[in-house]
Amino acid sequence: MSTLAQDTAAVATRRCLGFRLGGETFGLDIAVVQEICGLPPVTRIPGTSAHIRGVVNLRGRVVPVVDLRVLFGMESVPDTSRTCLVVCRIEGRAEAAVAAAVVDEVSEVMRIGDTTAPPTSAELSGSYVAGLAQLGERVVVLLDAARIFGAGGGTGGTA
Repeated sequence: MSTLAQDTAAVATRRCLGFRLGGETFGLDIAVVQEICGLPPVTRIPGTSAHIRGVVNLRGRVVPVVDLRVLFGMESVPDTSRTCLVVCRIEGRAEAAVAAAVVDEVSEVMRIGDTTAPPTSAELSGSYVAGLAQLGERVVVLLDAARIFGAGGGTGGTA
């Protein structure tokens, strides 16, 4: 039987998929994550932005792939057996957009309580950061999938 305190705690937390890029932990709201899969062969598309790695065929659907390391200006590293795709479904258009992000590894599903807005500065204006969360001693950077994959960023609205 649940108590009012348990019900309030459940409402105050949300679940995020945690993943690693380099030594940093990032999170995406689990509600936008459609699936996690190994890194299939990527078809490169000439003339696209550097952060667009290309497209993949996921069960007959062509899905654009964003390289988050490139998008965030991080050092490029070779893919490993732990490198994977986080496939996201972004609502809010006539038809939901599906796009994928390359991550170094998926680490966990996290329960996030209170989050703080990203520090305000000219550099973070319009960034891909939705907020910050503290889990123990770690700070998790929470990302805004719509900004990463939507028009004005990420796939340039081609998702």
